Amino acid sequence: VALLADTSSEVRSAATDAVDVLLALCGNYDLQPHLEEILGCAKGGKDVTKCVRDLAEVVFVQQVDASALAVVMPVLAKGLRSRSTRTQRQASIIAENMCRLVSATADVQPFLPQLLPLLQSISEDASDPDLRAVAARACESLIRVADADA
Repeated sequence: VALLADTSSEVRSAATDAVDVLLALCGNYDLQPHLEEILGCAKGGKDVTKCVRDLAEVVFVQQVDASALAVVMPVLAKGLRSRSTRTQRQASIIAENMCRLVSATADVQPFLPQLLPLLQSISEDASDPDLRAVAARACESLIRVADADA
């Protein structure tokens, strides 16, 4: 994903082509209508707030696996790092909702080092008590999934 913002236009183009192929392989029908917007957000060309808001409206019904988490992770990370309390809250809700549909610990493990510290930081440091509570629930949900097979 970092290569999508590279200074070389050739590298950016190749990275965009590669990410397009990888996104198409996601296989999560709940995310299919949003893949173009997710790519635009990951590249930095789309508004993170709008992308997170749109993803917050998605009703996830299909099992969430590592590929679906990989698709959403750049947007979630940007949303959780946002200065907007509303965007952070919506990103936390998305994380919690997706964790409920993860069936295997192995699917979530690669994303723990990036996602868990962001959620913990918000749950401890946010000034808004509602945001802290939502982030804490998402954090608990993520930890529960991560420890499920242990």
